[in-house]
Parts: sequence; structure tokens; C-alpha cells
Amino acid sequence: MSNRSKAGGYRAVAVCLLNAYASGEEAVRGIVPAQRPDVVVVDIKLPGMSGFECVAKLKALLPQLQVLMLTTYEERDLIFNSLRAGARLRGPRRRRCRSG
Repeated sequence: MSNRSKAGGYRAVAVCLLNAYASGEEAVRGIVPAQRPDVVVVDIKLPGMSGFECVAKLKALLPQLQVLMLTTYEERDLIFNSLRAGARLRGPRRRRCRSG
């Protein structure tokens, strides 16, 4: 189902935060299929297990899970590994200056 209305705007979507975890290991242990989360937000660099390792393990448990990975890093290998693990990335946007 699309979030776009016929007028071209977006409609509100309810969000319920199930939990927050301090590490990838905690997330993998804590997120269980019975919770059936729709989306998980993960950072690339976590204490212990990396963000992309966490994503790969979560996607193995819950293949339909959508993952949004937040980052301020622009290192290509980190970004590539995260995408390969199944995450979607959201990082800083490069802004171009407009002249004139």
C-alpha cells in the first residue's frame, strides 16, 4: 500500500517503537520473529558486531524485514557491505551551492 494520497501528499503512518538495543548482539538476541517488526534502524558502526553483520543476521531471521541504516560515514566499503547485507542507507546529503 502506498503512503501517497491522490492529492500527491503523504498520509500519516503510525509507528510503534518496540525496543532499542545498545549493540548488534543485543538486537539479534532481542528481535524475535514473534514481534514481527516492519522496520529496524541500525547504525553502521556498533560496539562489538558491526551494523552490517547485525543486518545480515536479522535478515536471515526475518527476510521481509526492512532495514534503514543511518550513517555519517562515507567510506565505500562500509556502505557497500551494508547494502550487501540488505540495508537501505541514509547518510548526509551533499548540498550544491547555487550561484547567482
